[in-house]
Amino acid sequence: MASGILDDTGPVHIVEPCCGNGILTASTTFLRSPHTTTSVGIDRDPERTQRFHTVMATVGQSLPGFKLDIADVRYSSFDGPTQVPTYILAKHACGPATDIILDRIGSGDIPNLCASVIATCCHGTAQECIPSALASSGAVTPSEWHQLAKFADWVTASGVPEEIATIGRVAMRVMDCLRITALPDHISSHVTELFPSSVSRKNHGIVMTT
Repeated sequence: MASGILDDTGPVHIVEPCCGNGILTASTTFLRSPHTTTSVGIDRDPERTQRFHTVMATVGQSLPGFKLDIADVRYSSFDGPTQVPTYILAKHACGPATDIILDRIGSGDIPNLCASVIATCCHGTAQECIPSALASSGAVTPSEWHQLAKFADWVTASGVPEEIATIGRVAMRVMDCLRITALPDHISSHVTELFPSSVSRKNHGIVMTT
């Protein structure tokens, strides 16, 4: 995914939902210079985006084509310039935010979507938020989803034995695998480890291409 964005010498559009302070998208935009890049980081917390502006002002750096959008990912625009490949990067799609982004990707209303990577996290906060497509398909019941999300919280719980944390990691992976079963057939997707577990036990992610 990273090599695809950085090696593509043509124009690209990058969208980062739940961007926090926007550093990932800004860094990617900077590394692609001098190639044409438009990019947008989306987060509903204005304090996080203000921190980004403070940092950029401190280092005296500007990034033409990059903007921060203080908005809810359910309603914000993912659209880029006409006929330009779009990449979605979400490094911290907390709990139900993952499912909101997957709904946006699966809806087919993002023009020229090329590939997406979601680093899923905070699965425990999705206990009461089973994705509607999963609930209607019968792939998992609300009570089963609730229990999986509860188990997933064991990954980073303080003082839990390693074998209990391992159960939590399995629960995280099962949740993410269930999530991608609800995607349309034209989207190729898989769950993978985005970085070593020695860096973080929460290292699963969803990779998609269209």
